[in-house]
Amino acid sequence: HQFVKGKQGVDELFEKIQTNWLAGYADATHNLANSYLQIGNLEEAEQYFLEALEYNPDLYQSYYSLALVSYKQGNLEQTRKYLERSLSINPSYAPARQAEQALQNQD
Repeated sequence: HQFVKGKQGVDELFEKIQTNWLAGYADATHNLANSYLQIGNLEEAEQYFLEALEYNPDLYQSYYSLALVSYKQGNLEQTRKYLERSLSINPSYAPARQAEQALQNQD
């Protein structure tokens, strides 16, 4: 019995470590993407924001940033989709809310 509890405990610990590692990797990848966005390399920025979301699909900041990339590429439909996704994860995320309102004012 103790071995089963011990193995279960180890498995739970491993899962927590893996989750924390993936979240940290997602954040680092998001930061790298932001660097590309800041220098105007939209293709690389988009690639790394999408990669960050593979590691943490709840990273609402990456969806917002993808909306910025889409907007700069002239794709307003995709911009709206990314903003909606960002706000579905965190409805109080002010940058996404403000961008959504700005797009509505353009219509």
